[in-house]
Amino acid sequence: MKKKSRMIGVLLASVLILGTGCGKKENTTKEKEEIPTVEGVYLTYGEEQEFYIFADIKNETLFEAEIPDGKLFDKNGEKISKENLQAGDTIEIYGNGAVTQSLPPQYAGVTKMIRTEKGDQKIAEKYQPLIDAFYQAPDPSEIPTLSIENYQKLAIVSTSISPVSYDWSYTEDDGTTESQKAEEGSILEQYQAGVLPEIICDAEDKSLKFMFSRKPEKVTVKKWSMETLSGEEEEFTEQDITMDGSEGELKEAEVNSVYELEAVWENGTVKYGFTVSGAKTEQE
Repeated sequence: MKKKSRMIGVLLASVLILGTGCGKKENTTKEKEEIPTVEGVYLTYGEEQEFYIFADIKNETLFEAEIPDGKLFDKNGEKISKENLQAGDTIEIYGNGAVTQSLPPQYAGVTKMIRTEKGDQKIAEKYQPLIDAFYQAPDPSEIPTLSIENYQKLAIVSTSISPVSYDWSYTEDDGTTESQKAEEGSILEQYQAGVLPEIICDAEDKSLKFMFSRKPEKVTVKKWSMETLSGEEEEFTEQDITMDGSEGELKEAEVNSVYELEAVWENGTVKYGFTVSGAKTEQE
């Protein structure tokens, strides 16, 4: 029986709670004290421990939060990197309090994180039952899944991207090798048929976050412009993405474009396709 890979829910909406206060105006302005949004224990999981997640210390539930670039500190205020973290560390997470309606929930708008206590394996093991209930190692016969997360005007949205083609092989428990191959047509043919999923980029932040169910060895991104696309092999441009384990980021997606991601694993190669569009008009 196939096991489920990393569960990524569709992020339907963000809930932002802002508190404001009023009082007597003072002659001197005092700096507002920063209060962490949530305190969590940093945990890792996956075939190579390439994924990370947090356990809410108060509620003992799992949640996701992206570690912001250059905004991770130790308790003395010194900058540290994600590589300095180990499972079991206690982290204070600061931000605007926006929480997505997904399973597990994700804190968006994180502004900084502070490691207040170094942990150890014993602390991490306390939350292992939560990890076991959330994650199961992928079946080697399963084609890796891909979801793309991006900011939209009303929400942070995660879109599932189906493979356009794949060439995949794996070894059964009895030592026999099985192969799977599928070719649904080129990325341009898929675009012409209107079957590619659409990513709406109508917010100022046009970055795309790629989340694979398994860590790829290599990812190549190709882009075609819809304005010049005629259904033939038009010239494309390659765009760089920053990969970190099973996740990657395209800093600036271009609207009115067709994208192809080619990801390579030890078991084979998979191609994914999608389109990027801007804001929808009322007529649409």
